[in-house]
Amino acid sequence: MSEMVWEPTSLRYAGIPVIDLHKRRTKENTEVTRKRYREVIALGGVLGVGLVVCLPLTVMAFQQRGLLKTVQQQTAQVEKRVATVAQSSIEVDTGSAQWQKFTISRGRREGWAAFSLALASCVPNGLFLEQVQVDGTTDKKEKITVRGYCERGEIMQQMMTSLKKMPFFTSVSLIEANAYPELGSHGIQFKFEVTGNGALTSPTGK
Repeated sequence: MSEMVWEPTSLRYAGIPVIDLHKRRTKENTEVTRKRYREVIALGGVLGVGLVVCLPLTVMAFQQRGLLKTVQQQTAQVEKRVATVAQSSIEVDTGSAQWQKFTISRGRREGWAAFSLALASCVPNGLFLEQVQVDGTTDKKEKITVRGYCERGEIMQQMMTSLKKMPFFTSVSLIEANAYPELGSHGIQFKFEVTGNGALTSPTGK
């Protein structure tokens, strides 16, 4: 009987396929690496195209931003100038109103001064004024009441005639006349009313 010898090497190659795992793994790694390279290249291309497309838009956006800032600054300057002009206009209007009030006041003072001089120039010797009352309302003629004493009736008539000739007065009317012995046997206490021409109540005093 012959002795049997076990040969594992021959048995291995008899019916089992041989697989080189190292070579297979190397091939798979190479394919994965190539695939990643292709993806990286594709991503780089996409980014490059996006950069080419977006760069002009980005530059334009920065330009528009700078332009907007300039416009805002100019708008602020214009608003500041408008505020300054408005304030100046208010000051001018205030000054104009004050000047108008001053002009009216000055005109009325001049009118009263002229009236006083005119009345004084009409007072003859021997006549004494006791009271001069002026009742004036805007846009109406003044009503002037004159009270006094005189030595004779002719003196009173002389004053009334002089008042009628003055441009300040439009009419003179005797209201009452009574004897006033303190000035002698012909002494008279009188009251007459004079109508003005409106100069004392007008804005310009004329």
